[in-house]
Amino acid sequence: MANVIVWEWQTENDNWKAYDPHVCSAIETSFRTTKALKLEEIEPALSAYEVDLLSLQQKRIDTGTVRTVRRSIFPPKSAPAKNVTWQWFDDSSQKWLPYDLKSMCVVEEEYCSKNYRIDLSKTKCALPYVVDTVNMIQTRIDSGYRRRIRRIPLTSPYPRQDEHFEDSSSGVATVDLSECENKAEDSDDDGDGDSGDVATIEQVSNDQTVEQTQHSRKWKSKQTVAAVHGVHKTLAWSSPEPTGQQDDNPVEVQEPSNDSKKVPRSMSEPGAVGGSDLKASETDSIGQLQGPSTSGTRPKVKVAASRSGSKRGMSRSQSMPVTITARAAHAAGPLLSPVMTCITSMLMSPVIPSIRINHTPVPVFNPPHTSRSGIKPVPGIRPSKKRKRQSFLKVNCPNEVVKNYVTTLKEAPDENCPICVGPLKESSDFQEDNEDEALKLKKCGHIFHNSCLQAMYLAGPKDGSIQCPTCKTIYGVKHGNQPPGHMDYHVIPHSLQSFTDCSTIRIIYDIPPGTQGPEHPQPGKKYTANFPRHCYLPDNEMGRKILKLLIVAWDRRLIFTIGTSATTGQSNTVVWNEIHHKTEFGSNVTGHGYPDPNYFQNILAELKAQGVTEDCLD
Repeated sequence: MANVIVWEWQTENDNWKAYDPHVCSAIETSFRTTKALKLEEIEPALSAYEVDLLSLQQKRIDTGTVRTVRRSIFPPKSAPAKNVTWQWFDDSSQKWLPYDLKSMCVVEEEYCSKNYRIDLSKTKCALPYVVDTVNMIQTRIDSGYRRRIRRIPLTSPYPRQDEHFEDSSSGVATVDLSECENKAEDSDDDGDGDSGDVATIEQVSNDQTVEQTQHSRKWKSKQTVAAVHGVHKTLAWSSPEPTGQQDDNPVEVQEPSNDSKKVPRSMSEPGAVGGSDLKASETDSIGQLQGPSTSGTRPKVKVAASRSGSKRGMSRSQSMPVTITARAAHAAGPLLSPVMTCITSMLMSPVIPSIRINHTPVPVFNPPHTSRSGIKPVPGIRPSKKRKRQSFLKVNCPNEVVKNYVTTLKEAPDENCPICVGPLKESSDFQEDNEDEALKLKKCGHIFHNSCLQAMYLAGPKDGSIQCPTCKTIYGVKHGNQPPGHMDYHVIPHSLQSFTDCSTIRIIYDIPPGTQGPEHPQPGKKYTANFPRHCYLPDNEMGRKILKLLIVAWDRRLIFTIGTSATTGQSNTVVWNEIHHKTEFGSNVTGHGYPDPNYFQNILAELKAQGVTEDCLD
């Protein structure tokens, strides 16, 4: 049984979701010959999307949202190769949803090994579930919530890997999962490939014919890999092996560590390519490929060697180094398509210049796996399961609420109402029968129509409070329109950057999708939710103080709201409500991690703007 190829797209939480098998087959058939593929030609439900097969991106046509796609290879014993899928039943949408492929392969492997009770928290998935494949039940470890699961055959198979076709592929980012530990195979006997989760970009040079002057044997193309330790992207291409005497000594890869690695001879710089000197125009074109150099402690690969035995060529001193910045699919930084253009230009030129590869940092969103015994309650804070849920009493009479926070003016000033932008001396559009009054808020002194303030109150959660739309001063206790969900928090035995002297508080928000209520933008319409979301605070005095305030904000429904995602452009979805959290555990590449010297000051100010201060704590 051969390997199978699965095309996946990346979510905003850096998870990978697979296309349906028939969509994968169509993409696999088209990517070698088509620059862009509209998915509506394959699946009508995906009519809003198209895939750019050069830059490996999925684009939503109506909103312009761009997501990364990748091409993954799964071994014959994996679930996709066996044409089976594992699914769990979503009680909210009443639909069967597939596991992600990583979890699916783990469950299938354990199932075939006759291990019928699978604790996913102890596997590489690190998910808080126990799967019972006898009773077909999935149980959440922390809450005990149970869901039905099932194992069913696929409606259509994923495309099989064609070895001959693979050799002629061009410009494809491929994640090879056909080995147990994701190890890349050695390309030939005198070069070692890098191991780990490696995405490979393959570029095949044009077929060429070289006159043999000293040897009668025929040369063949040889694959070359230049890898950098810690970089999740590897640049690889095939280049013809020139004639003449070869240098048998492999080229050393220079890294910050003292250990040296070897790369094949075909990565080295040719010292001679023909019978006359290289033209100035050719050297200029090579010089234009030189990228900006970077500083710091990033790992670099500098490859340079010489070959002799050909008639015309170029000395080593004439070569121009080229700097290439590689990035993982979910890391911040430029896209890889310019890199492919640079490599193509080098391969088409008479000489391959020396290469220096710089990588951008990869964000670390999740901490190391923590067993249940390593999770502890937050000191001084009641666990979420024992904490009483607070609720507020709805007040549907706006006049009774507004009169508590205003004074009535005998004569309206000659200015406009900030809500309706109409003159205060005239009635508002919200007032139909009687003459409107001008009301002055007691704290801030801003003046509004009485009917405008009442209309503003009825448009909110009706919690007995109002907020001045001009200066955001809060009157009463403010509540939001956050959908129902669950907030959990505990201490894990790992340290954040710049807080190495203490453990970490992990906050887990979980909100399921549902239907919008009367306090939401579109009552009666479904909303989506991309959860759970993990956030991190240091387990010190300041971190515990902020956690207490976040608990108050959660009880007042102020952490999330329903709106349009600034990341994906999706509407009617659960989004953050102007209280920023740190979702990046081990780095600060995206700006949502540590160290951040101003974070505590900023989040306290954001909580205060929502009416949550230390005065709210018991």
